[in-house]
Amino acid sequence: MVDKQQAEMDLLKQANIELKQENLQLNYDNTELKSRVNELELDVSRLKDEEELLQSERIAFHVYLSSSKCFNDHQIIEYDTEVLDTGNGYNEHDGIYIVPESGIYVFTWTFTNDIAEYAITEIVVNGETQGWTIADGSGQRLLYNPSSGLVLARVNAGDHVFIRRVEGRGCTAYSGQYVQPTFSGWQLSP
Repeated sequence: MVDKQQAEMDLLKQANIELKQENLQLNYDNTELKSRVNELELDVSRLKDEEELLQSERIAFHVYLSSSKCFNDHQIIEYDTEVLDTGNGYNEHDGIYIVPESGIYVFTWTFTNDIAEYAITEIVVNGETQGWTIADGSGQRLLYNPSSGLVLARVNAGDHVFIRRVEGRGCTAYSGQYVQPTFSGWQLSP
C-alpha cells in the first residue's frame, strides 16, 4: 500500500512539475502578448495622429469676385474676396494662386459676363492653358449666361495658377445678388 501511495505521490509530483512548467510558459506567452498589444496600441495611436495631421493640413482655397468689374483681353481675373485659403497661396491683389504643396489638384472657376456680351476665359497652370469656358450672352438681351470649368492638374509647389479672360465682346465680369464669379481649388492627393 505504501508503494502504491508512493507511486501516486510521484505521479502527482510529476504532474505538479509539468503544471508549473506549463504555467511558466503561459506566463511568458502572456507577457509577450501584453508587450505586442502595447506595441500595436502605439502603432494605432501614431496612425491616428498621422491621419489627423493629413486631414488638418489639406490644401484648399475659394475666392469670388465681390462686384462687377471690367477685364480686358488677356487680363487675369482678380477674384478679390477670399473665403478660404488653408495653404495661403491665393493673392487677391493679382489673382494668382501659388501652389503651396506639390500634388494633384482640382481647380474650378465660374465666370459671368454682362447681358448681351460674351467672354472666353481660360485657366493657366504654370504658363500653360489647361482649359477654357465660354460665357455667351451675345444673343440675349435679358439674361446673364454664366460658364464654369473644372480641371485636374499635377502641379508642383511654387507653380502659378490663374484665370484669364482670353477675348470677347464687352469687358464686364458680372457679379450681383444671385451671381458671383468664383475660383476654387483643392489638393486631391500629394
